[in-house]
Amino acid sequence: MKKILIAGIGNIFFGDDAFGCEVVKLLKNHQLPENIKIIDFGIKTRDLAFELCENYDLVVLIDAINIVKTNDLITFIEIEPESFTKGFQINSHELKLEETLIFAQNLGAKFQKIILCGYKAESFEFNAEQSPTFNQAVNEAVNKIEKLIEKI
Repeated sequence: MKKILIAGIGNIFFGDDAFGCEVVKLLKNHQLPENIKIIDFGIKTRDLAFELCENYDLVVLIDAINIVKTNDLITFIEIEPESFTKGFQINSHELKLEETLIFAQNLGAKFQKIILCGYKAESFEFNAEQSPTFNQAVNEAVNKIEKLIEKI
């Protein structure tokens, strides 16, 4: 049985950035196989880096993204570990997603497959309302992630 991590990333105080947290909250209410670990990391990217050292067969990262290359509300992007750059300087107060993955790799994490489930967010402002498409995107992501898991 494959070892799977579903990781929500985001900041609940910054509008659409709460996307990963909300998707994970809903997924926790669904009955999923016991080989799947679901964690809301919020803004604790260093904790995510350490969890990635558990060497999962599949990691699904869920986050609000600022991407203009798609008209889709939800985008799945496979992240290639070979594309990481090693030897960067770490800011211990905040790690961006790519830096988190590099940090985990430098700690010894071995990545089999990483998929980013991204929501094309509109609002990253402090105390901002979530976009009109936010709830639709959360539900769509939950459905697509469940279908992804069924295929594995």
